[in-house]
Amino acid sequence: MSTRSLRNVRHALDGLDGSAWSVTGSVAKGTWPALAREADGGLSVQELCRRFSGAGAELAIIDQAIDDTWTHVDRPQVVRQLRARIRNPGLVRQRQTHFCGPASLLFEFARRRPARYVRGIGQLLSRGVFDKPGGGSFVAAADLRGRAVPGEIEAVDWIFLATVRDAENVTDDVDDGEGIEGITWPWELEEWIEDVLELRAEYHSCWSSGEMSALGKGQDAVDAGGVAYLLVDGAIVKGAPGDDEEDVWLRSRDHEDGGVGRWSDVVHCEDDDMLVPDHYVVLLGDVRNTDSETAFNVDLWSWGAQFEITGSGDGFGEYLYAVITGVPR
Repeated sequence: MSTRSLRNVRHALDGLDGSAWSVTGSVAKGTWPALAREADGGLSVQELCRRFSGAGAELAIIDQAIDDTWTHVDRPQVVRQLRARIRNPGLVRQRQTHFCGPASLLFEFARRRPARYVRGIGQLLSRGVFDKPGGGSFVAAADLRGRAVPGEIEAVDWIFLATVRDAENVTDDVDDGEGIEGITWPWELEEWIEDVLELRAEYHSCWSSGEMSALGKGQDAVDAGGVAYLLVDGAIVKGAPGDDEEDVWLRSRDHEDGGVGRWSDVVHCEDDDMLVPDHYVVLLGDVRNTDSETAFNVDLWSWGAQFEITGSGDGFGEYLYAVITGVPR
């Protein structure tokens, strides 16, 4: 690999601060997903460059630019936050907003196309415009760019999530990302799958095909190198230790700088008595034993964390309303 490629890798993972740097020391800080290894267990430098060199080159452009268009967004802070997400795209967090739709999209965008993701954030910082890889653009309105970043959401996530949601809204401008202004409809997510991820989108309703059939379509899409988003009652990723109406349990672990934390204890999923489709989660895969009363399994991502849901397939189906897939064209 060229010296330039490794320099870009360094810029992506740690920056160029003049200090001593080693590939092994940097990788030891952690990445997610974990990097591939050679047959002898050694680090694959080829995989390291393939995954991070392009993102590092794009990050260098952002680092050197000065044409900011967001009044309350600090470019050096965004660069640091980008660097963390290059290491671990699972760090994307919607925080207190209702941006679960664009957050699910952003997670897969950062994970699948890190260089293009970094370039898009740079476009938003410098021009207030995100050029969709599949054509067209999302434009951040002047009033949005003039607002402070609300709550605890990080600026690197806010400028993308708020721009995408605000550009689609017809009547409600994005102010703090909460309530009706943050809602994403399934057909919008389908369009984003086509225009941003450049995959062929399809909607699978549980009403017509059944929950486990729709979930199987999601697993097929993931196995084919695509993506799957589940429209669920958000209670499926909320723990309720004293609740035992539906036979489904969860454990979770948060994404952290460089990797993921420890699994939590297994707790029962919440049954909030108001089963409504109000949340999108990403299907990571590992759908198993869909007809089992005790050994069903599915792995999800949401809220900057991984979730493993186990128990009964029928119980999980009570929370599932639709699956939206994207597969290579």
